[in-house]
Amino acid sequence: MSDPAKYRTREEVDEVRTHHDPIDMARQRILDRKFASEDALKRIDGEVRDLINEAAEFATHDPEPDVSELYTNVYR
Repeated sequence: MSDPAKYRTREEVDEVRTHHDPIDMARQRILDRKFASEDALKRIDGEVRDLINEAAEFATHDPEPDVSELYTNVYR
């Protein structure tokens, strides 16, 4: 379960999400400085979503590794 955030008002949360979201702020800086176009950012977003969906699909449907692999590449 996520944090119920009862220590902040709804208005405070909405204010931060609207005006201080770090992802939105970074996106706007990229656009303002012309490091990438809106279309390029949309394309990147789509690629990231595809990668996440692929990883989630793998994690959900691939079989568990054999127990003998538990300590593979673990250094003590």
